[in-house]
Amino acid sequence: MDHIFMMNPAKINDDQANEIPFQNYLNVKPSDSFTAQMCAVKNWISTFRHQNDIYLDLLFIVKFPTLLYDEFNRISNGESDVENYQEKKILLFEVFTFIFRYKNIDICEDPRVKQFVVCFLVFIKTHDPVSITFLNDLVDSINVCLSYEPFQVMFIEENGMFHFYYYFSFNSKIKDIMFEEMYKNAYKHVQIESYPLNFDKITNCIDEFMTDLSKTQDITCIYIFSELINILHGYKLLSEFTFDVLKLYEITKIQFYNNINNMDNIMFKPSIAILWTHILNHQKKYNFRIDTTEKVIIFASLFSIIINANMEHIFETSGIFELNKYNKQMLYLMYLYLVALPIIEDPAKPWLCNMLKRVHSSLGKYIEKCGFESTSKEHRYHIIQYYTKSLVALNVDISNPENRFLKDMFEKHRKYPSFNIQSAFLAANIILNFIDNLRLNNELPIHYKAYFSNFIYQLIFGLSGKRYILKIQQSKKLDFYEDLDSCCFSILTADLINDVLSKYESHLLNNILPKSPESEDIKELQHYKNIIENMVISFNKSNYLDQANADYYLKMYEDYYINFNEDFSDIMMKFSNLNINSENNGTNDERSGSLDKILYFQNTLQPLLRWFTLIYETKFIFKDPNFKYHNINF
Repeated sequence: MDHIFMMNPAKINDDQANEIPFQNYLNVKPSDSFTAQMCAVKNWISTFRHQNDIYLDLLFIVKFPTLLYDEFNRISNGESDVENYQEKKILLFEVFTFIFRYKNIDICEDPRVKQFVVCFLVFIKTHDPVSITFLNDLVDSINVCLSYEPFQVMFIEENGMFHFYYYFSFNSKIKDIMFEEMYKNAYKHVQIESYPLNFDKITNCIDEFMTDLSKTQDITCIYIFSELINILHGYKLLSEFTFDVLKLYEITKIQFYNNINNMDNIMFKPSIAILWTHILNHQKKYNFRIDTTEKVIIFASLFSIIINANMEHIFETSGIFELNKYNKQMLYLMYLYLVALPIIEDPAKPWLCNMLKRVHSSLGKYIEKCGFESTSKEHRYHIIQYYTKSLVALNVDISNPENRFLKDMFEKHRKYPSFNIQSAFLAANIILNFIDNLRLNNELPIHYKAYFSNFIYQLIFGLSGKRYILKIQQSKKLDFYEDLDSCCFSILTADLINDVLSKYESHLLNNILPKSPESEDIKELQHYKNIIENMVISFNKSNYLDQANADYYLKMYEDYYINFNEDFSDIMMKFSNLNINSENNGTNDERSGSLDKILYFQNTLQPLLRWFTLIYETKFIFKDPNFKYHNINF
């Protein structure tokens, strides 16, 4: 005899009105008509729906009419020639809602309850919609069902949220916040050690998503898909499955361009970007690489989303920005976009520039608040290199805290002669930012000499350093860049890199600015120009300076402001408090407030520095130290 009938019947409410539906339900016989059986079930649900009594609930499950349950299964299997077809569909939802109206572990653990969950999950796959008035109650019951982990796993494996959404997609309420909560509950943390996922079923889920999304581009469906990706990523299971990358890319591209002005869109959340990071790092499996400017734009956008999310988490937890393989890849893909920025015309450009400014701001905040005490010199350099590049490419003003940090950075690098060429590159970006932010109606601070002093110092001693020359001749790689090809550029094609660099070269050649007029004010700047121009030409033709040439360039500069033995902290202090727009920025005698000088900076010195940075990036970051440009034109 089943244990349930051993329980005390006094648990039933003594109200006579409850006794009739109770007895009618227990007295249902297989020979009764379906109408009578359905009536008994409905009356029981109506009578006891507000009573949280495990005895009554288990009794309902145990005594559920077998033939009616069989009818539910027929409907779930797609049969429509069923008596009272529409009414039985509604009743199935009513039964499920009733069983899980209260959270009760004893109910969930009864093996007979699982059959109702199976029936429900199979039924909603029919996508044969029916209108119900208790949709919110049904969602509440699904959330109760999902709180029991074995049932949650069943919902995941059977793609329950996907099919539930499409079953009720005609209902406008389906996109309410409560439904988003249900989707999240379906894919929240589960003990997969105790309840392992069926990989074949998950593969079917992924295929269903890919097939549907390639046709519909439904944003809610993408949201549900992203929740599945989150849980697979969380358990390090993404490598167990295969994704149709061509379909996924088309979905990503269409959603990206359709929603670039909607920051709340799911495409701007980390999960899809994380999936793409996984795919790009499994080239043997997917053979998908970034090979067009369009892909650079899309993936730079996705990666900026991840970096921003990572930085927000770091600020919340006082963590460390670890430059692991994936973060490094993302920084360098965004870096390539910054290189290509002047040649890109794309509807996503304004949005992406704003996102990259957020990355820049986050890195600046991290540098200021967290510092680099626990970060290696190599990782520190890559972060600062990206940071100074974005200063220039995005035309971001340097703040006083940034000035202080840059002062400390150059002082530290000055102690390591092997980093001189890298420091010269960083200094060139800072000078370019300084020039970009000059305004014709502003007077020129005399502290520009400190900028050029440091740049020329680092460049001369960097290109002539013995350790640098030996390393370039032997390994063909500069310090900090040894692993870029294998780590960062394996996700890019060589043709793409060549195309970006070639177009940027053309951009420089086609945007030659008019020469500044001769005047007494610019004689000193012409001297800078002669030194930098000769060194850039030498750098393009060769990778280093012999000692004779290095001495020659030093001699060229010795008649003007320079003291290479001066601590760089003293040099940087001169412009650490610089404010070009300040009316009190020194006396008139301390200023070189010449319009001719400002124009000379912008029309003559700026192009020189842009060529230097392009040559450096081509030789040391993207290609080969022996690469030469043949059409340099200043």
